[in-house]
Parts: sequence; structure tokens; C-alpha cells
Amino acid sequence: MLTREEFNVPYLKIAPDYAEARLQECIEFINTKRPDLEKNFRQQFFRPLHWEQREGEPARYTHIMWDFAPLSFYFEEMIQINGEWKRNYNGGIIFHGTHDGGGNGSAPTFSVNIEPVDGWAIHT
Repeated sequence: MLTREEFNVPYLKIAPDYAEARLQECIEFINTKRPDLEKNFRQQFFRPLHWEQREGEPARYTHIMWDFAPLSFYFEEMIQINGEWKRNYNGGIIFHGTHDGGGNGSAPTFSVNIEPVDGWAIHT
């Protein structure tokens, strides 16, 4: 069972407004309607965060925000350069399924996958 506490990691900042509510919505959706997608959600949600801090490398964190697409998020990886935080890259953790043809570019996600997806996928 997916819990909110799993997302309390120092390199992840979830915007306290709509993103927090969206995360709760995703957790409830997985736990009550689609438990088969729990592993997919974890893998895709934490995929932009898979890096190791090496000596001499700048500090980083990922800022998670709300996205207009259902059960989806926008993210930015922030990197510290000369004491200033700058965006390194950004993208989406987008939920696909029958509602958007698995990611065929149609509403409500307007995101395209090469192969149809049932679950979350990273778009950068």
C-alpha cells in the first residue's frame, strides 16, 4: 500500500498547494482503484530523482508541482550554481490510459507516447 510518508525525502520538494492535493489523489487512486499501478507510479515518480551526489558536484533537488492533466505532475530539477538555484531540466509525470488513448496526443493530457501506456510516464 502506497503511503504519503514515502515521499518525504530531502531531495524532493512538493509544492504545498495543488501538488500536495494531487499526490494524495494519486495515492488514493492507486490504493483503492488501481493497486496494479503502484510499482509504475513509484518508478516514474522517483525516476527524475535518480542521481547520486558526488564530491564536487552541485547540490540538486526536484520541485514537484501540479499539472493540468488528471493524476499528473509537472517537475523541475533545480541545481545550485555559484550559490544560486537554477532550473536544470523540467518535464511531466503524466498519467496515461483509456482517457487519452494511452498517450496519443489527445485531450486531456495532450502528451504523446511512441507506444500506448497504461499508467504514468515521464515526459521531458
